[in-house]
Amino acid sequence: MIINNLRRSDPVIAAMVVVACMGLMACGTDSPSGKQRVEIWRGGDDVLTMQLKDAVESAFRASPDFALSSGKKPGTLMVMIPSRAKFKQVGLRKQVLFDATFSNVEGKNLAASTGACWDDSLVTCALQIVKDAKSAARKIR
Repeated sequence: MIINNLRRSDPVIAAMVVVACMGLMACGTDSPSGKQRVEIWRGGDDVLTMQLKDAVESAFRASPDFALSSGKKPGTLMVMIPSRAKFKQVGLRKQVLFDATFSNVEGKNLAASTGACWDDSLVTCALQIVKDAKSAARKIR
């Protein structure tokens, strides 16, 4: 309705509005909620790495800033857990050491995230990855 009214009054402004909307889609914000699209990939296939990926997916799903996506749509932030999550035994507990990289869909590296958490609290690692992803996502826009 707004675009129809604009078309009647000034076709140049209407065209600018359409181009601006298309630009937003190219920036990864065309999800229904206007959130940054994100895809999560993992290199390792061990149980700990799969659990970490699951925790990361849950953290992104809960974030008000991101929407999970697939298909490498333009503007999507790609999150890669490139290898098996490492761990260090500390007494009766395991300290998980993680690495994650952030890139655009063309494969341009944007940033990286490293950290540690306990194996019974993988959400701590996941939240660190989401926090670092917010900074990386700004480089896409």
